[in-house]
Amino acid sequence: MTDDTVEQRRSVDPSVSDRYIGRPVGSAAASVALPYPSRPGILDRWPAWLVGLAGLLALGLVLRFALALAFPRIHHADELFQYYEQAHRLAFGQGMVPWEYREGIRSWLLPGMLAGLMKAVSWVSDDPSAYLGVSKALWSALSLSIPAVAFLWARRAAGLTAGLTAAFIGTIWFELIYFAPTALTESIATSLLLVGCWLAWTAEAGDRRRLVWAGVLFGLVFVFRFHLLPAIVTAVLIAGRGDWRGRIRPMLLAGLVPVVLCNGLLDWVTLGWPFQSVLKNFWINIVEEKSHSFGVMPLGFYFTEYARVWSWWLAPMAALIVLGARRQPMLVAVPLAVVLSHSLVAHKEYRFVLPALPFLLILAAIGTERLARRLSGLAAGRWPARWGAMPRWAPLSVLCAAWVLASGLLSGSDRWGPEWSRVAPGIATATALHDRQALCGLGLMTPWWDLPGYTTLHRDVPVFWFGDDTRRLWRSAPSFNYVMARPEQMPPGTAYRLESCPSEICLYRRPGQCAAPRDIGVSGAMAERGN
Repeated sequence: MTDDTVEQRRSVDPSVSDRYIGRPVGSAAASVALPYPSRPGILDRWPAWLVGLAGLLALGLVLRFALALAFPRIHHADELFQYYEQAHRLAFGQGMVPWEYREGIRSWLLPGMLAGLMKAVSWVSDDPSAYLGVSKALWSALSLSIPAVAFLWARRAAGLTAGLTAAFIGTIWFELIYFAPTALTESIATSLLLVGCWLAWTAEAGDRRRLVWAGVLFGLVFVFRFHLLPAIVTAVLIAGRGDWRGRIRPMLLAGLVPVVLCNGLLDWVTLGWPFQSVLKNFWINIVEEKSHSFGVMPLGFYFTEYARVWSWWLAPMAALIVLGARRQPMLVAVPLAVVLSHSLVAHKEYRFVLPALPFLLILAAIGTERLARRLSGLAAGRWPARWGAMPRWAPLSVLCAAWVLASGLLSGSDRWGPEWSRVAPGIATATALHDRQALCGLGLMTPWWDLPGYTTLHRDVPVFWFGDDTRRLWRSAPSFNYVMARPEQMPPGTAYRLESCPSEICLYRRPGQCAAPRDIGVSGAMAERGN
């Protein structure tokens, strides 16, 4: 759709161009006297909206990466122990092994990708912060597909102004910024699902190339997060418009390619059976109810979580979503499928419904632009004439400022503020420990998950942890010369003396070297306890 401002200006001056907003063309251009001859630069050849969109994407990348470096964190143990730690084990040989990999219910696709990145970066720098930083930068860049597609979708639905509004909200919203650099399958699947839905929804009749790419992306979404199958089916059916041969079949056939290669062939080679990471995962967690041991939540958990996360912004958010939902079946149905299907599973976590968020934000952005139009019309008649014409951008600017304020305040709220420092004490202590050249073995008085794995330690030394059995730990003391513990956990009378406290978790050291291990390491102890 053509922007309203361009339409208004064209009614006065037909020479105004769609592509070069505000620049005359044709005979009008000849009558413009320039004070000096000039050659147009790159920005002069771009339409203003494209410059604005590029600026928003650049801002989005800076926000995501800068905050990832400023607040080192691990959102969930899965990000560390299921993906980064197994990648470290592939690349360097050391890594803690959780029960999922002993049972063979996790795909090696994401750990394999991360292992290749770690190994490549290690040729340049042996500092673990280097490969973690590169990883966060790459995931942050991938997440920019969300504001980019938000722009395209909202522009198609409600015009250029709505598109830029959607890109702006997708750039500054705190949840998207927070999850962007995380190596979680939910984050990766979120970007892929949105792009796939956009391609499928906008494919014209006979546009098989776009449908095939949509199908490939839907297949990758299933590979990374098979729990999103209901959302994928919903998107395919809506985009298919009842045309099995021309639209649905190309998407399904294309989607089978990554599924067969990754869930089928890769699982067969790495786990033992085709589709093992899907079928065995479903059987153990759902049928045998293993996931129940991590918590059982009520049916309305996600709606309660939305109320907790969005707090006082919930009512405006809901109103804007409803206002923007007219004639947008894909944007409405897919997030509903994500939330409702996950609500039926006993174990729930807020990150599981992350893929619904971009769809809701696009609807809210369309609603924001529509509300700004209405406010502009209402205010125009009451605007004092002595002040001149009311700027048409004023209501939208106020609403966008409200989005910025909401994003900033909610990101630091009691509900979300602690998220920015998850596992931060352990990260700080392990980072300091990595630089200790004398380290030859490590004992853990804290829970094993307080150590952010060999991923951050990045040293080929044995690690010992035995839960509450501290006697067993101290019997292994000849095999480690450093201990990670909180001050109140260290017993008196040991040979270990406080060396430093990089965080609330401190480092204690004894003099001397380490003997050969006399007991199992941390992975063996985790296996004994079913961790």
